[in-house]
Amino acid sequence: ALDNLRAGVPASKAGERNNPYQEWIGADIRSDPWGYAAPGWPEKAAEFAYRDAYLSHRYSGLYGAMYFSAVISAAFALDDPIEALHIGLTEIPAKCRFAKDVQWALELAPSLKDWRAARAAVDARFQGMHCVHTNNNACLTIFGLHLGRMDFTKTIGITVAMGLDNDCTGATAGSILGAVLGIEK
Repeated sequence: ALDNLRAGVPASKAGERNNPYQEWIGADIRSDPWGYAAPGWPEKAAEFAYRDAYLSHRYSGLYGAMYFSAVISAAFALDDPIEALHIGLTEIPAKCRFAKDVQWALELAPSLKDWRAARAAVDARFQGMHCVHTNNNACLTIFGLHLGRMDFTKTIGITVAMGLDNDCTGATAGSILGAVLGIEK
C-alpha cells in the first residue's frame, strides 16, 4: 500500500493494487485503539477500523480489523469476553469467509481441551495459509479467550503458546479480556 501511495495510486485504491498482504493481520492489530475510542459502541468502533484498514487491506484483512474493534468496544460493556466475540460478528458481512471462520472457531472452542488441540484444529482447517493471515490468527485469539477462562495471565500465556503471529493474537486477547475485567482486576 505504501509503495502504491508513493507511486501516485489514489488512497482509495492503494490497498488493493498489487498487494499480496491485503488479508494479513496488519490492520487487525491496529484495531485496538478504535475499540478503546468507542467503548460500548461497537458500530462506531467498526466504522473507525474500516476507515483505517481500507488504506492497506481488503476482504478478511479489513473484516478482521472491523471485527476485533467491535469486540473490544463491546467488551467494555460486558462481563463475558465470549459474548463480545459474538457481538463483533454483527459488524461484518455475515457470509464473508472471515465471518464463517470466526463462527467455526466459536462453535469449536468449548470442546477444546488445551492449546495444543486448538493449534492442531487451526493447522488442519487452514493448511497452507500464511502464518500472519487474519483468519487463522483470529481463530487462535478466540481459542485463547475460551481456554483462558477469564484468567488474564492464563489467557495471554495460552494465546501466545499457540504460535503463528502470537504477539498480535496475545495483544488482541489481552485487549478484549482487559476491557471486560477492567483496571481493578
